[in-house]
Amino acid sequence: MKKTLKIATIFLTTLVLFLTFNISNLQVKADANQENLFGTTEELIEQERIFQETIKDVPSSTFLNTSDTDNSFSLTSSAGYIAQAGDVLFTPSTQCVGDQNVCLGISGHVGIVNASKGSVTHTAGKGQQSTVISLTTWFSKYPQTIVVRHKDSAKALKAATWALNYYGVGGTGASKTYKVTVDSDLTKTLSLKTTYCSLLVWQAYYFGANQYLSLNIPVHPVLFVNYAAQHDMYVFTKIGY
Repeated sequence: MKKTLKIATIFLTTLVLFLTFNISNLQVKADANQENLFGTTEELIEQERIFQETIKDVPSSTFLNTSDTDNSFSLTSSAGYIAQAGDVLFTPSTQCVGDQNVCLGISGHVGIVNASKGSVTHTAGKGQQSTVISLTTWFSKYPQTIVVRHKDSAKALKAATWALNYYGVGGTGASKTYKVTVDSDLTKTLSLKTTYCSLLVWQAYYFGANQYLSLNIPVHPVLFVNYAAQHDMYVFTKIGY
């Protein structure tokens, strides 16, 4: 009887250790490979190709650091960019380094211009919470930026207002931290404890402006540029190119 009990105890202890190790190992792998949620290497390379083709003929401009609320814009390479509420700012300036066949398209970042037109709501990276920064800070951190603009300025304003109210200081979502999460029904994602940069923008347009952006799950930042035309948007200008 004692021998049977001892064998059973050893077996259960071994089983617990095995399960604990494997669950922990899976979590480490999930955290380390979070970017893989955005697609295979081949799919990412294809999105990069589409991105380069999309922005090729987009007019260039610069960000004139005159003030955070008073900038000028015209479609010439020497002109400055004047922001509009709801503008989606996409940057490849956070691109990962190393094997470019793996890095392409993975680490792009997006934010949304607020109603004041001088600031941006975004969530910057792993473990960070959403924040509001000035346009000057955005372009200092992300010198290469593509501006995607909605054709309906009223909808764009509603999206911008929602983003700031929900994710800005004191907002319901202000304490959420950055982590890529997947839900097959993106309309349910407000209940999640985490968020990520492109999901924040997706939610702003869906919940704020009733604009469904049928991008992907999870929402891949570069798709705001690549498929702008399918969502009543257009690629307005490129800065820093």
